[in-house]
Amino acid sequence: GAGATLSNPYRGLPGGDPFPYHGQFVNGGSIFGASPNFAWPYTYQLNFSVQREVVQNLSVMAAYVGSLSHNLPFAIDLNYPTFAGATSNNVQARRPNAAFGPVLSMQSNQTASYHALQLSATQRMSHHLMFNAFYIYSKTLSSVQLDNNTTQGGVQNFANIAEDRGRSDIDMRHQVVVSMIWQPDYYTGGNQVLRNVLNGWSISPILKVHSGFPFTVANGADANLDGNNNDRAQLIGDPFSGACPNGTPVGSTQCWINTAAFARNVPVNGNPVDGNSPRNFFNQPGYKDLDLAIFRTFKIRESVNLQVRGEAMNVFNMINLNAPNATVGTANFGTITSAQATRQLQLGLRATF
Repeated sequence: GAGATLSNPYRGLPGGDPFPYHGQFVNGGSIFGASPNFAWPYTYQLNFSVQREVVQNLSVMAAYVGSLSHNLPFAIDLNYPTFAGATSNNVQARRPNAAFGPVLSMQSNQTASYHALQLSATQRMSHHLMFNAFYIYSKTLSSVQLDNNTTQGGVQNFANIAEDRGRSDIDMRHQVVVSMIWQPDYYTGGNQVLRNVLNGWSISPILKVHSGFPFTVANGADANLDGNNNDRAQLIGDPFSGACPNGTPVGSTQCWINTAAFARNVPVNGNPVDGNSPRNFFNQPGYKDLDLAIFRTFKIRESVNLQVRGEAMNVFNMINLNAPNATVGTANFGTITSAQATRQLQLGLRATF
């Protein structure tokens, strides 16, 4: 229309704006935005290592590796309900501005740290063998849950975020990785057929062993009356020893942690209560796996090669258990009911030309 501008493209159009907005804000709706003071994250990288060749083609290394991360993004609820006169039915009324629900402000106010001792051994190809071996002893901490694909980590109590400082979701205390290539070309006889059949193969195993990832014991009820069912359970005993109420010893699939050491929180005399068990305080079972590849490359023509390859993931079909049910009061609390993938086999041909 006449007089239209970029800021008002429908000015002068007969009938006015063809896309009018007649909606309205719903009471209790949430808002999400970035803080005006948001700053980009930064990390200090720390490294000190010593390396030495022990014998020809074999070297070892010991290193301290660390990182200190600051200004990590996390969304804080600026309209978090107060606890005075709290009930499960007046969450919205207890917000500083009852016209809005959560007002999430993405701020750059969280931290994380990683410290590790790393040991390694490396052998270059010698006597038909090459390998790399690593051992890592480490600890990873974060001020809140940061290992996800959002900026909301499920804080138990936005009025006391310090309660959520703990181990990272990816924290592994011990980790071992060994990779190897073995070429058993030992036949040196004069039989050309045996030479072609027995020599030329490569066997490549990869061993992976590590401690279990951490998990949190959930309360299963909103005991702090903030409207979010993400509270942690109350720790009332030793979760690492003894036996569960069913008589099963701690550490078994039916009793991974002592379920009698936890209680479900409920408000005390109407007052909100936070769970005292730390975030990511417990470990699920460890992981062990051996993958194996056997392959050989055949020369078809001068510029054409064909590789025959067989691979097995978890070749010994070792059982790697998942975390137990970790919600107090549920039927399977403390019980492990699932495991990771079993052995998988695959064969392949690859032509290069």
